[in-house]
Amino acid sequence: MGDSCKKVKIEKFVKDVKLNCWGGISVNGATPLHIFKGSLKGTVYQEILEEHISEMEEPFPDGYYFQHDKHSSHTCCEDWIKDHEIEQVPFPTYSPDLSPIENLWFTLKDSVAHDVPKTEEQLRKSLQKNWEKLTTRQALRPYFDNLVVRYGECIEVEGEILDY
Repeated sequence: MGDSCKKVKIEKFVKDVKLNCWGGISVNGATPLHIFKGSLKGTVYQEILEEHISEMEEPFPDGYYFQHDKHSSHTCCEDWIKDHEIEQVPFPTYSPDLSPIENLWFTLKDSVAHDVPKTEEQLRKSLQKNWEKLTTRQALRPYFDNLVVRYGECIEVEGEILDY
């Protein structure tokens, strides 16, 4: 009996690949997902906003309300946001439960984890694919449907974190 040798292609895992994402969502749709390496510093955040401002304005020609949290990279761009006359929704510091995008990020991470990407390229493709699935108007609707109720509940409990 002879030995038979077969070449086996082994896909190597890239350990600790880290990509950061920014995206904007609304009841009318979403911006494209902005994927980047490195940390989110104020200058990076401002560049991302500059790149995507027209996409944020497009579905709302009569204006919109912008919401972000109190992350230092966000707060250092307040002057830029005011200079561009972007109206903001005040956001409580410890209330991610009131932010539709925070809930969407959780769902996106879970969806990507199910894809089990092994390389940076696979991770990027998974992020894009899942973002596109999760940000159709129909898919976004549940993230916004009960906001008014949740805001009212938050006011009732004087800003305490809600059980969700």
